[in-house]
Amino acid sequence: VTGTTYGRALELTGHDGKPRTLADFRGKVVVLFFGYTQCPDVCPTTLAELAAARKLMGADGARVQGVFVTLDPERDLPAVVKAYVASFGDDLVALRGSPDEIKAAARQFKIFYNKVPGKTEGSYTVDHTAGSYVFDSQGRIRIPPELAQLAGLQPHVTKEAMLIGVGSHMELWDRPRWQAYLASKQSRYDEIAEAAFGGPRLENKSAT
Repeated sequence: VTGTTYGRALELTGHDGKPRTLADFRGKVVVLFFGYTQCPDVCPTTLAELAAARKLMGADGARVQGVFVTLDPERDLPAVVKAYVASFGDDLVALRGSPDEIKAAARQFKIFYNKVPGKTEGSYTVDHTAGSYVFDSQGRIRIPPELAQLAGLQPHVTKEAMLIGVGSHMELWDRPRWQAYLASKQSRYDEIAEAAFGGPRLENKSAT
């Protein structure tokens, strides 16, 4: 998406304690998601969809990097986020930081989040934007959450949307298994492609 003025920088700490930036993942297609480990629905569903999408990609799945940023650094300590992302894949990266660092990162990526008090003292949930960013191998945003919304892919980016987003930057469209899988998604794909890329990418190709 040319001309995007947000989502250009991310500097946080990995679950291994090492500083991380988006540049660390250059050369891979990155799917970036903000959430928290105690999220009851959208977060685990989104990460499970990503894991399923990568599995469907076979060997090409290794060229996709999932990055999970916690919006709840007070509870999501390094050991907590490490164990959490490990349940969705052994190479998923979790990022965290101080409350101020997370706030700055969320602002950079236009992520809304807010603590909601629970029923017991000290308990809370976190309302937050439910969407994934897809970056190409050069670190450029290709499908921000609002384009998934445009195509009706709510409340989170689905497995199909993830496949579309990452596949379009890995030159996989000529492969029969991708054409067949995406054939039923053509209408929604065209909506995303028109907004993100200036036109559909599956023109004159038939499923086999």
